[in-house]
Amino acid sequence: MKLKYIFFCFTILTLLSSAFGLYFYYNAQKIAAYNEDRLTSISHTDSIKHSFSEMISRYQRITLSLSRCPAISLLLKQHSLENLKNANNILDIYNASMKTSACYLMDMNGITIASSNRNDLSSFVGKDYSFRSYFKNAVQGTQSVYMAQGITSGKRGIYYSCPVFDEEKTLTGVVVIKENVEVIEDDILGRHAPTHADHKDWVFITDENGVVFISDHTDKILHTLWEIDKKSIARLNSSKQFGKGPWPWIGFRQTGQGKVSDKSGKKYDLIRTDIKELSGWEIVHLSNTEAISGRVLSSLFNAAGYIILFLFVLLVSVLFILNFQATKTGNTLQKRIEYEKVLGTLSSNLAGIGIDSIDTAIDNSLSLIGNFTQADRTYIFQFNKNPHTMVNTHEWCAIGVEPQIHNLKDIPVEEKLPWFMEHIRNNEIFNVPDVSKLPEKAQSEKKHFGDQGIQSLMVLPIEKSGNLLGFLGFDSVSKCREWENNEESLLRFFGQGLGHVLDREKAEKKLKFLEKRNQALLDHSPVCHKIVDLDFNLQYMSANGYKMLKLDDNAKVYGQPYPFKFFPEPFRKEMAENLKKVKDTGKMRMIEALANDIEGNEVWLESTLIPVFDDHETVEYLTVVSADTTWRKEDERARHRLESQLHQSQKMEAIGNLAGGIAHDFNNILSSIIGFTQLALDQVEENTEFEDDLQEVLTAGNRAKDLVKQILAFARQSEEETRPLQPSVIIKEVLRFIRSSIPTSIEIRQNIKSDSFIRGNPTQIHQILMNFCTNAAHAMEDHGGLLEVNIKDISIEPGTKKDTIDVKPGDYIQLSVSDTGTGIPDEIITSIFDPYFTTKKFGEGTGMGLAVVQGIVEIYGGKITVDSRLGQGSTFTAYLPITKKEKLDRIYTHEELPTGSEKILYVDDEASIAKMGKRTLEQLGYSVEIKTESLKALEFFRSNPTDIDLVITDMTMPHMTGEVLSSELMNIRPDIPVILCTGFSKKVSDESATEIGIKAFVRKPFVKADLAKTVRKVLDETKR
Repeated sequence: MKLKYIFFCFTILTLLSSAFGLYFYYNAQKIAAYNEDRLTSISHTDSIKHSFSEMISRYQRITLSLSRCPAISLLLKQHSLENLKNANNILDIYNASMKTSACYLMDMNGITIASSNRNDLSSFVGKDYSFRSYFKNAVQGTQSVYMAQGITSGKRGIYYSCPVFDEEKTLTGVVVIKENVEVIEDDILGRHAPTHADHKDWVFITDENGVVFISDHTDKILHTLWEIDKKSIARLNSSKQFGKGPWPWIGFRQTGQGKVSDKSGKKYDLIRTDIKELSGWEIVHLSNTEAISGRVLSSLFNAAGYIILFLFVLLVSVLFILNFQATKTGNTLQKRIEYEKVLGTLSSNLAGIGIDSIDTAIDNSLSLIGNFTQADRTYIFQFNKNPHTMVNTHEWCAIGVEPQIHNLKDIPVEEKLPWFMEHIRNNEIFNVPDVSKLPEKAQSEKKHFGDQGIQSLMVLPIEKSGNLLGFLGFDSVSKCREWENNEESLLRFFGQGLGHVLDREKAEKKLKFLEKRNQALLDHSPVCHKIVDLDFNLQYMSANGYKMLKLDDNAKVYGQPYPFKFFPEPFRKEMAENLKKVKDTGKMRMIEALANDIEGNEVWLESTLIPVFDDHETVEYLTVVSADTTWRKEDERARHRLESQLHQSQKMEAIGNLAGGIAHDFNNILSSIIGFTQLALDQVEENTEFEDDLQEVLTAGNRAKDLVKQILAFARQSEEETRPLQPSVIIKEVLRFIRSSIPTSIEIRQNIKSDSFIRGNPTQIHQILMNFCTNAAHAMEDHGGLLEVNIKDISIEPGTKKDTIDVKPGDYIQLSVSDTGTGIPDEIITSIFDPYFTTKKFGEGTGMGLAVVQGIVEIYGGKITVDSRLGQGSTFTAYLPITKKEKLDRIYTHEELPTGSEKILYVDDEASIAKMGKRTLEQLGYSVEIKTESLKALEFFRSNPTDIDLVITDMTMPHMTGEVLSSELMNIRPDIPVILCTGFSKKVSDESATEIGIKAFVRKPFVKADLAKTVRKVLDETKR
């Protein structure tokens, strides 16, 4: 009984133990399965979230980097073909390197102006996406991430937008990068897909309304996870975010905290994780709890016998195994999370980096790989310019490991590492767990690695488009070790991205070199290069253009209409017409046009207008190449001035020759008039009416004598001697002359209040007044007016402002001539005293009058001023320094003249002059023999050389001049004294006459007293 009881009890205890054991085993298995499933689900969800967040952050950094690209900002600021081309190139580079769906640029109106998919049928260019949330958020100045159904392509995508600011921090547009969701699903969900429960779990990424956008169940995409109201549906339709509804409801309802069921009643565990980068978006993971229970029950039934028999053993074993499995799963999961984190960081390091930050990004990545793999060294080798040598360009070393980067320069890899390079060139991973076990044919490699202390290494080739750029790898110097698969995957992942980066670095360096070289060529070109678009707006101008126009480098000329304001009319119009012809015809043209620099100086530009064609032979834009030809214009003007001066000089020379001939003949006439008048005055009583008449004749003769001097002075044929004179006397004579030569519609008014003297030349004073008066008359010839001449004495005191009258203090005669004519424009009043400047028509003036007058006045120590108002008239004023105040003496007075009894031979081809000379000399007591032919005079002297005491001869005579006659006479009798007389001669002067032995030189017409004194002086000197 006791045994049965004991057995019964034992059986009951066994059954109870088995039942309790089975029950506890079932609960333990179920709880463990639930916990494992939940841990896996949480891990799965966290991995998806981490990868998804890493991807979003990486693309946000890329988008930020793209928004800061100068070419992007420049296109938004200045729309041009060149800027558009540069922006599209940048978008292409980013799109290719990141393998995105599209990169595009929008202006402030939401219009796409540049895109990497511009050549596709579904191109975004020109499309208006201003209604999209990513655009609305970005134009508020913040980055945005937006998930939506594509309007153009119809595909799901993630849109990363970023505002673009110019240098003044002004928002100018939005840059967007689109990534197709299919790529994300393959990448993220593919890597993190659940492997338990026969894939009966659900993974959804939903918006705030529960619309499924990404899922491992593609048939549920664009369905709603939960029921949504009509208002939300209407809002979704209006946003066009997920295309046009309806969006079917999948049928899940929440039945408790973390619990849901579907339409059929199946229950699921719910895990919801917010995506912080996308407001309202979630990652939803649903675990099929019934499937979990079924798996546990199936396992329980299969193992029921073993569980009953070995309940306690199995229970302990299960508990131990569960604990061990949980620990192992946790370690694996942690390793996986660290691996994915490293991948994400490597992606961030390689994405969106500029050429200046590549080295830093690579060094950070090598450090990350080294720490993750626990290698001793990680490194990169690249080819030199010599394709057979390599250099260690980047290296990371663990603490305590000696760097090798400085020792590994210019390695001849083909010679030193042939077996190693064979693997690398075949695009194979070089995985060596133990360097000492390398094959016999790798002895060179074994020695090279051994010299560096390497015991294990793994090396991967770096390639881009089939071209080997170098290799990267890591090694161990502390021990031999096997390299794991995830370490190889990590190296391969980094190598693929690094190939794109290094290739882009090489391309960007080459591009920068070409840009720098081309810019240097343009900046140092002797001509100016400009680019003009088809709307004739300036898009580019080289440095020499700024130099030609004296503009600052930051002058804002880009985008301005060309030709711009620097071209005056009609040159601006002519340039515009030629640009249009080049655009319309596609043919090159040349034009020379005048421009003005920023200071108003003339700049002549010879420009070649060149059409530039696109691939379809259509004019795309115009190039203007301009050379500065100002120097050539100045040379032409200088040549014209010299030619004009030569013509004027030739004309003056002709006038001089004419004046000389007139002066000679006129002086002969005056000699008779003045001489015979003086003879008559010697024979009349003083203070009689007859004497006054003769005095008037003598005065007229002397005025005629002065007139001859004026003619000679005008032709520059005589010396302009100065002497004291009264300007008032000359002014009256000039006004009488002017009155007869100007229209009666011009009234002449004179106001003479000075009888002071100046030291000057009558001819020059005459010239000053004539010039003033004729200019005044010319200004009034169309409508008449008043010509007023004023002369008075003034005193300039010390301290008088120089801007009033710039002369020394003292007494002056103020001579002013005023008119009521047209006046002088302000723009030319400063040029009226310039030589050859004239406003008169061709043939009416030489432009020398005022220049000569100004020179005369300034030689006298005076000054000329001018005051003019347009339409009211002008006043010219001359200030002439006063020398003294006195009255004029009578022209001729009786005086005691020296006499003599010597015999004189008087020779002159004018009989009247010879007769006058004979009578004058005979009145003085001399014996005179006259001859009117020089040859007869020579013959007479040769027959009686000793009878003659003095010879007086004219200079200009037919057959033999007075100069030649004098020489012939002195050949006959060297001591014979000769006096030479002439009215005018360019060939003889006082000095030249003295050189040939002539004792005196007398100019016609001469007065009796001068002749008497000269004759007596020569005779007395000869007798000494």
